[in-house]
Amino acid sequence: MEIKVAQFDEIDTVLQLHARYQIDSIAEEDKIDGFVTTSFIKDQSTKLIEEENGLFIAKITGRVVAYAWLLSGNSGRICRI
Repeated sequence: MEIKVAQFDEIDTVLQLHARYQIDSIAEEDKIDGFVTTSFIKDQSTKLIEEENGLFIAKITGRVVAYAWLLSGNSGRICRI
């Protein structure tokens, strides 16, 4: 497994993975297994990489399998991943 700071060309892949588990896009019966409540858009992810190097991804055989958005106190927001 490779863990690294995401690059701009990986944002779309991360957002696709994120949408797959976002509360608005999963069936009610699947919510028992967990879900993501916060929505993120490409501009937010781009800014996070530019300003804080705060988007991390995990890859297995070149495929993004996990991610974490990490925001500093400077962003004015708190985000728990």
